[in-house]
Amino acid sequence: MRVTTAVLVVAFTMPLHAQPARELLEKGIYAEEAQGDLPAAIGLYEQIAATARGDRETVAQAIFRLGACQLKRGHHDDAAAAFRKLAEEFPEQKSLLADARALTARALPLQPAPWGNEEILLMATANPEDWRLQVLRKGTWQGRPVTRLEHYWRWGCSVVQADPETLRPLHYESKDFWETERVQALYSTELVEIVEWENGAPKSRQLAVDRIAYDPGALVHLIRRFPLAEGFTATVAVLDLVTGIHDVRVSVDRREPLTVRAGTFEAYKVRLAFLDGFRTDYDLWYSADAHRYPLKLPGEELVKVRTDSSARVVRLQDPQLTATLKLPEGWMLTDNRPDGEPFATRMLAPEMIAAGGLVRLGADEFTSHKTPEQMAISHLEAQGRTSAHKLREGPEDVEIDGLPASRVICDTREGAVHYWLFITRGEHRIRFWFDVKKERWDEFKPIFDEMIASLKLE
Repeated sequence: MRVTTAVLVVAFTMPLHAQPARELLEKGIYAEEAQGDLPAAIGLYEQIAATARGDRETVAQAIFRLGACQLKRGHHDDAAAAFRKLAEEFPEQKSLLADARALTARALPLQPAPWGNEEILLMATANPEDWRLQVLRKGTWQGRPVTRLEHYWRWGCSVVQADPETLRPLHYESKDFWETERVQALYSTELVEIVEWENGAPKSRQLAVDRIAYDPGALVHLIRRFPLAEGFTATVAVLDLVTGIHDVRVSVDRREPLTVRAGTFEAYKVRLAFLDGFRTDYDLWYSADAHRYPLKLPGEELVKVRTDSSARVVRLQDPQLTATLKLPEGWMLTDNRPDGEPFATRMLAPEMIAAGGLVRLGADEFTSHKTPEQMAISHLEAQGRTSAHKLREGPEDVEIDGLPASRVICDTREGAVHYWLFITRGEHRIRFWFDVKKERWDEFKPIFDEMIASLKLE
């Protein structure tokens, strides 16, 4: 009797709620894996998540399997909610969280990338002096193949090294031209290691992550790989390096015609909604063709698409003057002035390690200056008033394509060398300039001179 009593005591002192939870989990696994009855399995897993207490491992398993079942059904929002609950309420379940991250990375309905080895998208803003470049290239990082997602603006750039299959970020860097402000981030499955420079001083910090999350800039191109159609929806985790992970619902609102500077397209209007209210909702438009070009972003619209940055002769033209010059390998142009206006372009080396520009000045610029030297002196006087430049060479008279020109070379207080040429052709005034950091001046001056020598004005 004593043995029997002892057994009965053990049986009746086990937590009663733990036995049904384990039994329900086994029934759910049987329904999911043996019978293929996903609705029944989901119902059992939801029952465990809602009612079970104490047996954290069993509840965590049920929530994980609930998310996995929702993925099998194509219900990505419901799966994301389950995995989010798992991460928030069961942070100690490291193995399940790792499995959830792996499932999430594979589960997004990604189609093959609609871009090739290289794609350069020139975007215009409301300000004709401003522009954006979005560049996608195949590359390598730490010996592995990557997709490079490059974003350029007036005096800065960012580069995301991403896994080619999933666009999951591996490394991120953002900097201004002078590198006075710079950020780097190295991504792993549970941690992002961040280094920030301000005025040359680095500061390191770490950001814990509980699931796969995407770079906000890369999200624009991740959406291009979705099977966009009216009614489509998906949830994507986006990582802000300051505030952490935010879930974003991506949904196609409608298909409609859209005219941008690149032309008129059939387009999908896509709404982005931050589920936690981190940002207000906003809309993007993508071409409905196989390219899925981003036609219109907040404050930007597509001007033109290029698929090659090899060394080439480029042509700039307006109603009064045409300029041609040879652009080095990898350099990019931002010729985004509207038709009919004087041509103006920025020229950018990869990762903006050097930059330049070629502009035909408008009728109201340098109107009282008849010679290149007068233009150069006026420019130096203007810069001298701000104490921004220190003269290194010039003004020096030179010839460009048989035309009179004046050359000026200055050091800037930001640590760059500024190389200016002022050219006249009849009544036309042309400014040709380059910037590069001082430590790379000797490397880039021959490149600048070769570009200058190639310039033809007609």
